[in-house]
Amino acid sequence: MEPVFTVYLKKASPPDSNANAVPDLPAAPYEILDSLDRLRLGETGAMLWEITEYPRFEELGSFIDRSGSLYELNALAQRLSELDESHSAVFARLVKMENTKGLIPLPRLINLTHGAERGHVCYDALNDSHDKLTNSEVKK
Repeated sequence: MEPVFTVYLKKASPPDSNANAVPDLPAAPYEILDSLDRLRLGETGAMLWEITEYPRFEELGSFIDRSGSLYELNALAQRLSELDESHSAVFARLVKMENTKGLIPLPRLINLTHGAERGHVCYDALNDSHDKLTNSEVKK
């Protein structure tokens, strides 16, 4: 499976603050647990994550609210990896429309991936009104 994100993980506070991991997402549950073990967090430890590479969906870089968990980010990467080319285009447009409200939380981005599967791309449309005409002609 092709990675969607490469993430840099580090422990939020000392000691052992130099412990880090760099997993590709989406990752299997055991890969996530292995990355967390490398951080040596303990029971009360907190971690920070940062997306360092976007092999796919690089347009998300300025839209993602980074307050979500690693598990949410992995779930988003899993959903994005399942989108085909046309659904990816629909998702990109949904993200741009949603971005007018500020940074987008990870749960909302996951929901948008589900909405992208129900959308369509009208390649012949030059603008939104042309798309509406095209759709009404199809319904006739």
